[in-house]
Amino acid sequence: PVTGITGSAGKTTTVALVGALLETAGINHVVGGNMGVGLLGLLNNISTDTQVIVELSHTQLESLERSPQLACITNIRPDHLDRYSWPSYVALKKRIFEFQNDSDTAIFNLDDDVSVDLAGGARGKVAYTSLSQTLPGDGVALDGETIVRHQDGVDHEVMSTTDIPLRGQHNVSNVLSALAISSHLGVTDSAAA
Repeated sequence: PVTGITGSAGKTTTVALVGALLETAGINHVVGGNMGVGLLGLLNNISTDTQVIVELSHTQLESLERSPQLACITNIRPDHLDRYSWPSYVALKKRIFEFQNDSDTAIFNLDDDVSVDLAGGARGKVAYTSLSQTLPGDGVALDGETIVRHQDGVDHEVMSTTDIPLRGQHNVSNVLSALAISSHLGVTDSAAA
């Protein structure tokens, strides 16, 4: 099983957070991609039940012909426009979920207009994250200072933002993405907190 994370900002932090959450929960996993060791160097550590968490940059997405079963877009902002047009750059980011099937899941940041626009094109299940908005379905959102996981119409309080040692709202957003991803991978709310 492969989880892919992309975005103009926050993808490395989100990947690292997901790795830490899986480690705490005792879930067999590897973390690779743009950070640390490349995935080819980790092949000996990967079995059929290993959760593979990979950071995917726009250049890696360019050659992608198969999307990960679980995909997350942290945000899409004007970046690398010296090499790509804005529509081309957005199209590259879309590739992270473009080849998914009905049983796959894509997670979008509801606070990012470009991500929201792309969500309508997802073939599989869709989940959201948001610092300020009510979620239209499953996902993880902020309610005051409480992080709440929404699943099948039920709210689960996970933790308080005051327990996050990372500074800045952008990192709270990264935590929301990491919690949304890790809950799909079997991390309990108590282990995540």
